[in-house]
Amino acid sequence: MTRWARRAIAGEHVLLLLDELPRGHKSCTAAIMRVLNVYDRRTVAAQGLPVPADAAAGDGFHIIDVWMTRERLVVPAARVKIIATGNLGEGYEGLDLTDPAFRRRWGGWLHLASYPPEIQAQILGDRLDLPPSGRLIAAMRAVAKGVEQYQRDEERLLTTLDLATLITWGGAVIHAVERRGRPVSAAFVDAALDVWLERVCPTKDAELAPDVVAQLLRVLREAAPSALR
Repeated sequence: MTRWARRAIAGEHVLLLLDELPRGHKSCTAAIMRVLNVYDRRTVAAQGLPVPADAAAGDGFHIIDVWMTRERLVVPAARVKIIATGNLGEGYEGLDLTDPAFRRRWGGWLHLASYPPEIQAQILGDRLDLPPSGRLIAAMRAVAKGVEQYQRDEERLLTTLDLATLITWGGAVIHAVERRGRPVSAAFVDAALDVWLERVCPTKDAELAPDVVAQLLRVLREAAPSALR
């Protein structure tokens, strides 16, 4: 945050991205609330703080307290943006996402929908060094769709397959095929068991629910590809 502030003071337009802010410690989220406050030039000057010489007359300012160096940095608000990410459906100890003071400072939420199929395929292709229309990517996407459908019908899974999980799964399949000589179809199922099946499957009597495991295995085997590309 200090680097972000100094770059803005020097004249740059800078974005500060706070990933998963609601998971932060209470001290972190409280500090961000203070940073988001905007002060006019008169209020800043009344505190004896230096305003950047090239700031416009009507600019508002953020004030950053750097405790380690005992500095107070005055940042022109017009030069900076602050974006935070979080999962609104979850409960967090560090931050109340419904707090009116918090919502007023941020100015609103932007809900990010899932990627369109063609964009998801392109991302997978880029990360796995495979053609977006390749067999492995098509198979993984088919399984993800099947898992989502099962969850809609049964509502028994702990979660569904996100893009990061698909990338990890695909990497494990490629490693098993290219480094260990496993057949693609077998590597496809084995990697799913290693990477995500236990994470999405509920338990019953301290074991994975056998009927859910059987259903997920059926989805996997029906989609298993015979080649990577």
